[in-house]
Amino acid sequence: MAISRNQLVKELEPGLNALFGLEYNRYENQHAEIFTTETSDRAFEEEVMLSGFANASVKPEGSAVTFDNAQETYTSRYQHETVKFQANHLYLLLFVTAEM
Repeated sequence: MAISRNQLVKELEPGLNALFGLEYNRYENQHAEIFTTETSDRAFEEEVMLSGFANASVKPEGSAVTFDNAQETYTSRYQHETVKFQANHLYLLLFVTAEM
């Protein structure tokens, strides 16, 4: 996609002090301190929640053992996506010549 002067109006005006937002590449991999990165060769990952286990009770001597049944109650599916963002930014140097 071509960039025109209409997209860079403020950058072309005299008196521009600074451009901000260009220093993000100085902070690489900050997410690694907060998030855990996992790899996968599947299209999605699933986590299943089990329930059904109640509190353990004291069994009186001589009585039968009581059993509890576990079951799947909730499934979380994580769909893998590829995210890509690319931006083109053109920096123009303007040379003004004056006739004397």
